[in-house]
Amino acid sequence: MRKLAFLASCGLASVALAQTTKPQIEVGYTRSNTFDLRGGGRGTLEGLEVGLSQPMIKLPFVGEARLGVSMLFGGTMAKNSEKGNVFRLTAMYMTPNAGPSGFYAVGGLFYGSASGSSFDSVTGFGMVAGIGFPITKGAASFGVPGVPKLALELKMFQGARAHLRGFSLGLSGRF
Repeated sequence: MRKLAFLASCGLASVALAQTTKPQIEVGYTRSNTFDLRGGGRGTLEGLEVGLSQPMIKLPFVGEARLGVSMLFGGTMAKNSEKGNVFRLTAMYMTPNAGPSGFYAVGGLFYGSASGSSFDSVTGFGMVAGIGFPITKGAASFGVPGVPKLALELKMFQGARAHLRGFSLGLSGRF
């Protein structure tokens, strides 16, 4: 009974210490792995990816858990890319920064759906892992209102389908 009371009080203390944060907007370049096309040959999806994630809980010295969505617009930034889209729902964990302006790690799971005119639509689950580097200095690092906190993030997506695998290099910001 004492252990249960201790665990319950630790849980309540964690919730009491939790901090809410603002949504994060992500914009970047994403490239999928090579996959088979419907009419023969092979292709990739690459182009602009736009995402939005909302931290659900942030605990000091532990990190934050966040849920998000993103959309890859294939064919928007590369001539050799297939026309198509990849939509992802993500559940991610972000570690605290290593030092005052150090890097951080991200990891999590996603459910993705890829569709286009030259390939069969696919869906599936996968994992995402990455690293981020804060690039904002000065007022934004102290949380001054109106000054965005920007970071450069490199992510790798792994899934059962090549359409959903690949890498992303992007800029994320909290306003």
